[in-house]
Amino acid sequence: MTRDARKAGATPHLPWVEICTATLCTATNQLSTSRSPTSKLTIPGFGRSKVDMAPATSEPLSYTCTCPASTTSGSVLLFYRYYSNDPQILPTHIPENSAPLDVASFHEHLASELELGGKLRFATEGFNITIGGTTAAIAAYISACVTHWSFSGLPLSTSTEREAFFKPTPGCACVFGGHASTKICAEVTPLGITDYAPASWSSVTALSPAAFHKKCIEGAKDLQLVDMRNHYESRIGYFVTGAGEVAVRPGIRRFSQWPGFVVRHLASTNKEERGEGIVGERRQKQVLTYCTGGVRCEKGARFMQEALVEEPGGIEARVFTLQGGIVGYLAWMKGEIESGQKRKGDCLFKGKNYVFDARGSMELGLMDGRHDPVAACHGCARPEDRLRSIWAAMADAIRIASLSSKMVSGSLPSGLYVGERPSELSEIIVRSCDSLRACEDQESSERNRVLAIAQLGPSICNEIESLQGTLKALRPRFHDFVQRRETSGQQRNYNESL
Repeated sequence: MTRDARKAGATPHLPWVEICTATLCTATNQLSTSRSPTSKLTIPGFGRSKVDMAPATSEPLSYTCTCPASTTSGSVLLFYRYYSNDPQILPTHIPENSAPLDVASFHEHLASELELGGKLRFATEGFNITIGGTTAAIAAYISACVTHWSFSGLPLSTSTEREAFFKPTPGCACVFGGHASTKICAEVTPLGITDYAPASWSSVTALSPAAFHKKCIEGAKDLQLVDMRNHYESRIGYFVTGAGEVAVRPGIRRFSQWPGFVVRHLASTNKEERGEGIVGERRQKQVLTYCTGGVRCEKGARFMQEALVEEPGGIEARVFTLQGGIVGYLAWMKGEIESGQKRKGDCLFKGKNYVFDARGSMELGLMDGRHDPVAACHGCARPEDRLRSIWAAMADAIRIASLSSKMVSGSLPSGLYVGERPSELSEIIVRSCDSLRACEDQESSERNRVLAIAQLGPSICNEIESLQGTLKALRPRFHDFVQRRETSGQQRNYNESL
């Protein structure tokens, strides 16, 4: 195991995360929803003197379609490619100007010309793209893409193959604010390990949605499902086996923490550390991994497979990934249900699939109005299947909790914003919530002062109008006074000259 992998971070202790979230949720639900976008909050115990209380705006959870798709239709594509993975691009198909910037420029030009919105990430190793627009614009975009060298070798000759690769779902450019964000990155999806590349892409087998579903049903006794998404994604939706066993859902807040989870809970030979382990004590096992669209499993699953084999006393396990991810599975399941091959209850994905755009989350899409949330609000325990933006103060508190295992020993990791241990965390949160209330009270007082001033507005305007009338009446008298004064001065000068 590489040193970078061991330093990738420990797995969060979820009880602390839930305690923090519950406390903050209960407190903030009592506050008014009308917060000033520039409010600042002083939180005792935090190294930074002030925390920005402005709600996060990077991932909106709602949107209003204002583009032509509102009267026609639209869709969002989710696709990626690693050039070194099968099917590989033949060297003869790679032009001289094959730098990520040139590939990015191709897509950026299309996005601008077709008025598309999305998130486009490019690297030397490949690309990862989510893009939306009207149905006509998306069709033109796909037609242009399949002729580009970066798509050569992919099976995209039929409409079925294109749909499986591009994975269209309902939406439009408005779910991305109508803008296309293009970035050149070191990695398509950051794994948290410098320059990691799988030793062999063939070490992990990709399963079609149908094969994945069948294996979950038939091999339930000898397999383990593993969710490779972040903690908040896997709480509102996840896969279960045919026996109803819920997938292992690592408590990571970002994908770059996945190697740390693998090192601590999978590859470790310490039974206590492997409490959330995937393979347990069984020497032979099948591990089925999945994520939103498949891109995180490409490297993540292979890193896990290598770690299981390389560690002393490692466990031999066959690792599989879900081709097309949850998005591909739900599209396949919808087709099976509509064709009468399956019922809605046969779907092994429960809840909703979190997506990183203004749609927030998506489900099977049968439009029957029936949906049972699998998650609940940490504060009030009400069934809930959507996540809302979290303030910076809350995010810091949860970050404290996610590193609680290191804080117990008294050895605080670098970059932490507090000096307290977990035993003092509850007190910090209570004081923070009190500060929230004080901030809200202050805002309420200021708001009342503004309203009082606003109420004086009409009377002030009346006074101004009255004053203007008085000045208007006095103006002729003033001019007459000036004229008489000038005449009197002239007469006095004349008399003095005599």
